[in-house]
Amino acid sequence: MHSTFYHLKRLAFVSALLLFHLHAWAQLSLTSPLNRIVYQRNQSNKAAIPIRGNWPANTTRIDARAVARNGQGQTTGWFTIATSAQDGQFQGSLPASGGWYTLEVRAMAGSTPVGTASIERVGVGEVFVVAGHSVAQGQENNLAGSDDDRVNTVPVFPGTPAYSSYESTANPVSLPRSFGHYESGVTPAPFAHGTYFWAKMGQALTQRLNVPVLLFNAAYGGTSLEHWAKSALGQSFEHPFINSSIRMPYINVKNTLQVYCSQTGIRGILSDQGQNDWSNTNEDQVLQYYQTWVNQTRADLGFPSLAVVVNRQTPYKTRPVIRRAQERMIKTPNCFPGPDYDLLTSNDRADGVHLTLAGAAKAAQYWSNALNDAFFSNSTPYVLPALSTAQPVEEIPTENPPVTGNFDGYLTQEVSCNTLSGWVYDRNKPNNTFTVEFFDGPSIAEGTLIGSILASDFRQHLKDAGKGNGEHWYDFPIPAGLKDGQNHRIWARVQGSTFVLKWAPKTINCPGTGVPPANQLPVPPAVSTLAATVNAGFITNPLAVFTDPENTPLTYALTGLPAGLGFDSGTRVISGTPTTTGTFELTYSATDQAGGKSSTVFSLVVNPAAQPTNQPPVAPPVFALTATVNVVYAPAALPVFTDPENNPLTYALTGLPSGLSFDAGNRTISGTPTQQGNFPLVYAASDGNGQTRLTITLTVAGGTTPVVTGNFDGYLTQEVSCNTLSGWVYDRNKPNNTFTVEFFDGPSIAEGTLIGSILASDFRQHLKDAGKGNGEHWYDFPIPAGLKDGQNHRIWARVQGSTFVLKWAPKTINCPGTGVPPANQPPVAPPVSALAATANTAYTSAALPAFTDANQDPLTYALTGLPAGLGFNTGSRVISGTTASQGTFSLTYSATDSKSDAVATTVLLTVNAGGSGPVDPPPTSGGSGAGNYEGYLDVVSCTGIRGWIWDRNRPNMPITVEFMDGTTVIGRTDANIFRQDLLNAGKGNGIHGYSFDVPVSLKDGQSHVISGRVPGSNFTLKWSPKTLTCPNGSRQGVESAETSLDLSVSPNPSPGLVEIRYRVLADQRADLQIVDPMGRPVWQKSVTGTGQIEREAVDLRSSGTTLYLIQLKTNQQNLTKRLLMSR
Repeated sequence: MHSTFYHLKRLAFVSALLLFHLHAWAQLSLTSPLNRIVYQRNQSNKAAIPIRGNWPANTTRIDARAVARNGQGQTTGWFTIATSAQDGQFQGSLPASGGWYTLEVRAMAGSTPVGTASIERVGVGEVFVVAGHSVAQGQENNLAGSDDDRVNTVPVFPGTPAYSSYESTANPVSLPRSFGHYESGVTPAPFAHGTYFWAKMGQALTQRLNVPVLLFNAAYGGTSLEHWAKSALGQSFEHPFINSSIRMPYINVKNTLQVYCSQTGIRGILSDQGQNDWSNTNEDQVLQYYQTWVNQTRADLGFPSLAVVVNRQTPYKTRPVIRRAQERMIKTPNCFPGPDYDLLTSNDRADGVHLTLAGAAKAAQYWSNALNDAFFSNSTPYVLPALSTAQPVEEIPTENPPVTGNFDGYLTQEVSCNTLSGWVYDRNKPNNTFTVEFFDGPSIAEGTLIGSILASDFRQHLKDAGKGNGEHWYDFPIPAGLKDGQNHRIWARVQGSTFVLKWAPKTINCPGTGVPPANQLPVPPAVSTLAATVNAGFITNPLAVFTDPENTPLTYALTGLPAGLGFDSGTRVISGTPTTTGTFELTYSATDQAGGKSSTVFSLVVNPAAQPTNQPPVAPPVFALTATVNVVYAPAALPVFTDPENNPLTYALTGLPSGLSFDAGNRTISGTPTQQGNFPLVYAASDGNGQTRLTITLTVAGGTTPVVTGNFDGYLTQEVSCNTLSGWVYDRNKPNNTFTVEFFDGPSIAEGTLIGSILASDFRQHLKDAGKGNGEHWYDFPIPAGLKDGQNHRIWARVQGSTFVLKWAPKTINCPGTGVPPANQPPVAPPVSALAATANTAYTSAALPAFTDANQDPLTYALTGLPAGLGFNTGSRVISGTTASQGTFSLTYSATDSKSDAVATTVLLTVNAGGSGPVDPPPTSGGSGAGNYEGYLDVVSCTGIRGWIWDRNRPNMPITVEFMDGTTVIGRTDANIFRQDLLNAGKGNGIHGYSFDVPVSLKDGQSHVISGRVPGSNFTLKWSPKTLTCPNGSRQGVESAETSLDLSVSPNPSPGLVEIRYRVLADQRADLQIVDPMGRPVWQKSVTGTGQIEREAVDLRSSGTTLYLIQLKTNQQNLTKRLLMSR
């Protein structure tokens, strides 16, 4: 009776205490850490987890501990992290090793808990930020997300108002703050495009390091290192869709560091940069751009040692300048080698740059391999400082410690040296089974895990006692290692929880068997012979694993590698660049925890490099050149050729007009041209085994008053022969000065070819007697051998640098050949601007520009590819007629001199829809529906909607784009505008740009959400949607003066190559010109409007002026834009 009363009294006390705890514990809440956050560990595999929250009433201290999830980490004991509060809030830090934890926090009043809280998932591991262009940001080819629970990110949700706000403002307030699992369909903050391959990279890294990983993606597709450098410094630049005024793209990195990494710490930046810098041939400048944004990143973090891992890739495998700049960047302090994307094959890239699914899978592995033991040993992470010094709590064992599940179960009192038995179940899930894990030691935290077993055996007495279905019993065999005649203190716990089975611990002492079980050595696998090539990058898949009969962890080693190759014992990958040929026997070994070691031998054959067939140099794209007569030509280096074998190149340039010269060492044209006209220059490069040539057109425009002036008199004498051209020249104002005479062969000096020059300085007595100064003004110019060909030649003579043509010029000569006629030179094609016509409207073009022929042979012209209704006059070189066809047509314009094959160039003719009213879009058959699309909504402005789209499966077909305001269709157009950048990027024939006029109905002062899509498919243009707000006032059907013209120029400032974008009303004539500050035209063109945006590429690199005005003029309007030059 007394015993029953005692137990009832004790039960009432415990129940009251429990009710008190439930009431008090609800008052403890945490503001830090957030669920799934990962803190960067230091080089000792430790981090201080910051913990913040409220301070419940009566609290005297806050304790915390980290409980490893599924053995992924080291469970800590309880630590006191705070003993006081400020304004009702506490903060402190808990030290923890690398791992994946459940964080438990308790508020204590003396030795009594007054509140508890927990965070289910908190990590100590590795944090990385991705930076770069589209190959880093992501694309349509997404791998699956991570299967490992420990790979995390902060998800963003494109298309939501918050994301759209961030995209347009870069305000970090719009960024999300919740962490999540990096699984399929997740897009990482702040600016990724899809899941991509980074989740799989994180998974490989997590499973190798056995710590969680946190990834952010701050990359921005379409950016170059120049964009990153300028935005890092707050400098503006022009771009079709990147807003530099908000410091995009660099602001993504800065926001990531300040919003997220300030909370987590960071190991480093994973940088994939350089592919969009392929046209920059200045290696030092590329490196400077790289260093500029990296230095700014370190400054913004306040951490100069921030690690940057640099990806390596030669753009299109033809631009070694970028690869060399990347390698130089790696050699700067705190930078490390990343993957080598040059190891990817053509099957790994959709367009020579962007990754296929197979390429993405390789990229994930390459990045994981690059983050090797050497990187983690030598990089310095940015870690958070501790908020407090944690003190361990002296634990007093209690019969019933706090649990995380409603468990019941026992380690039975009857233990033997054969088995440990008992049962466990969950009252809330009575039929579920659970694994029990066993520890040997003074406590679980300090003990050693000796094994585990599933408690799933059926016992009738458990079922009869109401323990679910009764399938909750276990019999765990005593491990042989515990049978050693020593005392062992055994604990049992439900795996993954804090519930320790009742009646644990138990002490056992089992006699040894006399002969401990012998350690069994690891079993080696079969490894095939490997093959590599000397001085070529080499990387293997992970070598096959050994198997260990006791399933203990193994340590791997590989010896015998030749110089230049290394072995990563963690990934079992061989990589590097072998420098020695031969067959090498490699010893591959594995050692188990007991020290047992076994090995196998296999061969690595390093073959000599094959002697490849010499590949000639690859010519670069070169714009037409311009100069002005008697104006100093600003020296400008011609772009370099690239040589596939990286052989040194020798350059040459022929065909320059008088006054200009070429320095083959620095590829620079310099001097002062004295001859006006169009000159086909042959620019060549030789690698010693082969030569590649291209033709560049140099246009020398007529200048202002010549620099050489005088009161000249002089003659080309009437008596000419096939030996010499003779005569004299002098200046009446400077009678004793001498002057150079230059000779031209052609119908006029402007259209002729300079054949040579001579100083008129020979003495003739009859000149002195005639009062021609000192008489030293005669010349005898030998007839060049090239004119001795039995043909008529019309010879002109002029004082060099002046407009004075010698009297009695021109003279016609016909000199017999020397027996070896000169080799025929084929015609040289001129640059031809794109043409525009209007459907169902009579069209007559200006005469197409003539080809030039070095031998001055008569040329025969042809033009093919015209739409029905248009014809070409071969005599006048004029296109005329009326066509009903609409679209963009690629015409082949050719010329032949009858002695060589025809030479051809491409001319683009765009036939636009006629009329001023709305026009139904062209048929979309084959240009819509399902497809493998890629495309962008680049620009949404009140002057138009522009961008591009193509179908990888139909690379040369224009695609129809449909535009929507919210869910309402506002119109459609065909993407059939030619863009050179698209052609260069491998987007079919490049005829994939679109330009759509904003309907007047949207010009109402209201905000409209604009997106683009392909009709009949589920593809939406990237960068959709965009917000459009246009001022009120436009009237339906009436073109206002403000919108009838459109003019822009980019880049601005520019180093010299510019693109002018303009729009003129259909069939309206306009003049487009570039003038210098004095109002002198340096380039001009008459155009006929199409109502669409047109483009014109102009090269101003040879000019010396720093300011130009771009003017677009009609009879009613005149638009002007300023263009600054950055030299």
